[in-house]
This record gives sequence, C-alpha cells and structure tokens, in this order.
Amino acid sequence: MLVAVVVALIAAVVGIFGYTSIPTELGLYSALASFHPPSVGLTPALTYGIPWGFTWDEFYQQNLTGQTAMVTGANSGIGLDLASSLAKVGADVVMLCRNPQKCHDAKSKILQEETPIKGNIITMTMDTASLASVRALAEAYISEHGNDKRIDFLFLNAGVASSTDRYNKCPTKTEADQLDYHFQVNYLSHHLLYHLLKPFLSEDAKIVQTSSASSFVSFTYKVATDLETLHGCSEPQFEGGGSNSALNLAYGQSKLAQILWVKKLTRLLEPEQSKIRANAFHPGLTHTPGVGRMADSDQLAGWEQVMLKHMLQKAWQSPDGALTGLYLATGTSKNDIRGRYFHPQSQEVVNPMALDEKLQDDVWAFSDELVKAYMTPIQVPSQSTTSSDADDDETTDGGGNGSDQAADQPPVEQAAEIIENEESETTEEAIPEDVTEVKVPIEDAEPDAGVEIEEEAQDADAEPEVGGEESSEEAGDVTTKQEGEPML
Repeated sequence: MLVAVVVALIAAVVGIFGYTSIPTELGLYSALASFHPPSVGLTPALTYGIPWGFTWDEFYQQNLTGQTAMVTGANSGIGLDLASSLAKVGADVVMLCRNPQKCHDAKSKILQEETPIKGNIITMTMDTASLASVRALAEAYISEHGNDKRIDFLFLNAGVASSTDRYNKCPTKTEADQLDYHFQVNYLSHHLLYHLLKPFLSEDAKIVQTSSASSFVSFTYKVATDLETLHGCSEPQFEGGGSNSALNLAYGQSKLAQILWVKKLTRLLEPEQSKIRANAFHPGLTHTPGVGRMADSDQLAGWEQVMLKHMLQKAWQSPDGALTGLYLATGTSKNDIRGRYFHPQSQEVVNPMALDEKLQDDVWAFSDELVKAYMTPIQVPSQSTTSSDADDDETTDGGGNGSDQAADQPPVEQAAEIIENEESETTEEAIPEDVTEVKVPIEDAEPDAGVEIEEEAQDADAEPEVGGEESSEEAGDVTTKQEGEPML
C-alpha cells in the first residue's frame, strides 16, 4: 500500500512539473535559473516573469538599409533566422553555407516568406571544417565586394554539436586539417575568418559569436592551448556517455573558446579607441531542424531522446532563439556592450571560466599559430575592376567559387594598406599580382558521416546539447549545423 502511495505521489509531481504550467506560473523555474547560470533563459519557462531585454517590436523599428551582414552557417536554424530577420529590416545579407544547394534553398525560403525582404541576399560557400575553404571564401568576397560592401555585422554562427561516435575516447578530427572537429568548426575557422576580413569591417562593426551554455561544461584545463593537450585524450571522456562524454566536453571547450575570444578581442581593440564591438550569446533550447534531428539520433540513449523531445515542446520557437544575437548586433549601441555573454532574452550571464585573462591570451596565441599558414593579407581589387551590385534591383547570388567573375578580369592590385592583426604579427608573404580569379571549392557531397553540422553552421545551426547545454549550434554540412541552430 505504501509503495502504491509513493508511486502515485511521484506520478503526480512528474505530471504537475512536466505537463502543466503551474510551476511556470508560480515562478519556480525562473527562480531555479537564478541560482544556476547555465539555465538562465534556456526555455521560455525559465524566463517567466522576467522582462525581455530586447523585443521583436524594437528590432523591427530599425532600418538597416545600406548596411551589410555576413552570417556563417546560414542555411538553417539560428543562422537562417538571423539572415531572414536582418534582410527584413533592410540589411544586405551574405549567407555563408557549406552546401551551396542548401544555401540557395534557404535563400529561396526567405524570399517566399510573408514579410517582404528589403535587402539583397548573396549566397556563398564556406566550409569551416577546412581552413583553406575559409581563406578561399574571404578571397572571393574581397575580390567581388571588397570595395563596395564593408561588413557592418559579422555573425560567427556556424558550428557542430556532435560526431557519430559518442564513446570515442579521442576527439574526432577534421579531414582537411586534422584538428579537433568541434574546436575547428565552431571556433578556430571563425578566428581565421575574422583576421582575413578585419580590414573590410566597418569602423563600428558588430561581431556576434553563437556560443552555448555548454561553455560551462569543459575539460579540467578549460580550453587547450597546445596541440598535445587538444589531441592528447588525457582525461576520461566517455565512460557511459552522458553529460560528461567526450562529445559534450569537446563541444563545451569550443563554446568556452568563443567567449574567451570575444573578451580577448575586446581588450585588443581597446574600447576607448575602437567602436567595434564583439559579444557572444546562447540561443537557448530552440526548436530547430538540428535539434529535432538530434532528438531522433541514435547518439542518445532512449531515455535521453524521450527527455529531449519533451523539452522541445517547451523550447523557444523559431525565430526567438535568434533575438538575443540580433540585440547584440543592433540594439547595443547606446549601452556600449562589448566583450560579454548573453542568454535569452538578452540577459547577461557570467561564465567564471571565461574571465581568466591569461587563458584568453593563450587561446588567442594558440589559435594564431594554428592558422598562420592562411594569414597572408588579401589584396583588394581596384574599383575599376570590381563589379558593383548597388544598382541591382534583384537579389543576387554570390558564387563562393568566383563563378560570377569575368574570365578576362584584369589582375587585382596590391592593397594600399592592410591593417595589422591584433598581435602585431603580420605575414610578409605577398600574394602574386597576377591572380585574376579566386575559386572556392564547392563540395556537393554530403557532409562527413561522422559529424552533423548546421548551416547555420554550414548546414550550420547548432544542435542542442542534451542536459541543459546548448546543443543546437549550427554547423556545416556534416549536417552543417554550424551554428545555425542553437545548442542547448
């Protein structure tokens, strides 16, 4: 009899907390989040009774006509929502995706939406699993638009949440560069992209990293600062899987690196001298395609799949997961917010591990070392040889493979000046002056079988992480979830 009563009580509690709004309306969830920073804003219930720091009404009151936004992992999830929202308020949007067909389809989807698009949309190809692809994209963009489209908003959103072998003791590596997959796709390639595009950012550009609450769950060394540590498999990572599996720790490391990065960049830019602002945000658990795929993935145990599917019923709906990122790009000028990290909806959260300035310095220096072979300054074409689409009324596709360039285009000229990188280390190797066309390799094959990336992270949205961490980072067609979709 006693057992039956206990079971009934447990069932009642589970029913009330799992299937009714009573705990939410009583403020129990939001109160819990106030004591657990990773949970802040994870779902709407955890923000109940807390005023939004930025609303859709405020966003749509803006006019971004004449400004340019670049979004990595833009074909799905958070990346797609960012691109669509920005185009609706007049920004010209450059959608970067791993898979060109998915990028084209995503653009078509935006153009077919009920709310009219006021800005132009360009699609280009970039795979953050390849440093060479990142450089090729930068060369192609600068060759085609270096003289006429300064970048006002740079959304570093592409990312991957998981690899197929959840119990592998050592990290999955990228095929092209043989680097930790999560570290390169989610973080390192964006570090390179920033360096290459830095001379082409507007003087008050906003840089936004799509990070995750998973940044609170990393290895004991927090973020690797040398190759031996990055690939050393030095810590137990996979016993029984779960929240401390290699998957989650590797993902958490890459997300923490992003927050360290915006803090280091802010220090390098010296706020009193630079108007450029860099911040990071967590989209929360958002019901995106990447999260849905993860809920059906055999990488999760049966009970984890059930829990995630139940959580998705209470998750943020598209496009609410993108709103905090839009706030950091368009709503922070008056507040001069920089070098900080936010959760939905526009609530600042502090990750103590990201406050370590020595770690910020070491991660940045390590990142520079890993990408130095691709850091040669990129030449800028003379205005006389650069085509401008300023007079085009039609939304145009930008070919990441340089296919839109005329075959007989004159050689590009040496740039008058290239801004030095933050560490005052410039690469002296010059690019041949007779370069007339930049070709970006386009992969028409499906992403590596081992990794799902969103093109919000190339197919890259982030896929949410199970267990409260952001697992929806879109990455690139592995499914390219490159941070298009938020991670839990």
